[in-house]
Amino acid sequence: MRLRTFSAPTMSTAMREVRAALGADAVIVATQRGRGGRGVRVTAAVEAEDRPEDLAELERADAGSVEPVLGASLAFHGTPLQLAGRLIDAALVHGGAPALALAGGLERLFGFKPLPGPRTAIRVLLVGSPGVGKTVSAAKLAARYARARRPFRLVTTDGFRAGGVDQLAALARVMDHEVATADGPEALRRALADVAPDVAVIIDTAGVNPFQIRAMSDLAELVEAAKAEAVLTVAAGGDVEE
Repeated sequence: MRLRTFSAPTMSTAMREVRAALGADAVIVATQRGRGGRGVRVTAAVEAEDRPEDLAELERADAGSVEPVLGASLAFHGTPLQLAGRLIDAALVHGGAPALALAGGLERLFGFKPLPGPRTAIRVLLVGSPGVGKTVSAAKLAARYARARRPFRLVTTDGFRAGGVDQLAALARVMDHEVATADGPEALRRALADVAPDVAVIIDTAGVNPFQIRAMSDLAELVEAAKAEAVLTVAAGGDVEE
């Protein structure tokens, strides 16, 4: 399948450009407003095998073709439309060839920063969807402090998943460490009430569906109770939309 993004002042003009470039069999897969709310941006697809010359054309793409190249690439990877539009706008501001422009757009919209090493007493609360690896990540973070012989407190609020507490407790036993449990914001406050400033705090939480308002509200209360930084945990092999 070949994907291309077209920008035009009106939908009718965009459709004419789609048919001229991709033919009558082209299918519209996404539409959105153009930059600054002016015009339209249309992503269209046509069934066709990628040819070597197509790939070579993408590699040779220059700054003038940033928008269609990035539009097609982001649509292919299932990037949500609103985010794709923001990325393209940021990439165009950065300038350069498509790959360089996208790198600049990502840097402009997102912050990428590694967690500090075990010499720093972090206070983090791992959040994310079910099954992304929060519990194992919590254990790995704790292991960094155990190896460095630095004090840490390991807590879980994941009392809903069968075996959730047991899994983290088993991993902690390898480090000769215990896991504190908290079944809500007040219990979490009590579990952390006696933690000294130089002790790292690592909190595992239950998986949350980000589309459930009540669940997200409960999670926000845990973050506030812990006075911790929420760290999103995402499986590297997950789908873009997930």
